Amino acid sequence: MLKIWCGIALASLSIVLLVFNSTVSLPLGLYLRLPPSDPLQSGTIVSFCLTSDPASFGVRRGYVPKSSGVSAPTCPEGSVSLLKRVVAGPGDTVRVGLDGIAVNGRSIGGPPPHCDPQQRRIPIQYGTHVLGPRHYWLSTDQYLSYDSRIYGPVHRSQIFARAYPLLTYRPDPPDR
Repeated sequence: MLKIWCGIALASLSIVLLVFNSTVSLPLGLYLRLPPSDPLQSGTIVSFCLTSDPASFGVRRGYVPKSSGVSAPTCPEGSVSLLKRVVAGPGDTVRVGLDGIAVNGRSIGGPPPHCDPQQRRIPIQYGTHVLGPRHYWLSTDQYLSYDSRIYGPVHRSQIFARAYPLLTYRPDPPDR
């Protein structure tokens, strides 16, 4: 009987600790999730839930998959948790413009997309954003990533884990 309970406990633990990333925002593959430490440093990969409005929008547009109910935690609108990289934190200034994105005056990326692959307009958070206490700007280096350029800063309470790549790969980009 103890063997069965230990097996169930380990299986449950693995669901919470391991996550498979199937999006192109970060390398595809298996990530280990551990509790986050404060403050979160730039470059840290985090696992988090969107708030209801961005989750609903992301699910409706197909940017965010619906949860199968197997992984924890349960996110708003039945969406899956996301993995993104911290690019700015409390007190940082993020500027999103037609010419690109900058953090504290340093360019971190090119211009955000205006439309998705289905030619639907993307509501970009243009302007200057000074991040408040416990707020983070999350992004990736992928042009079409569903990230803070679209839903804005993420509050620390939405971030439930740091994520570490265990077994990942980046597929070759498709021919254009």
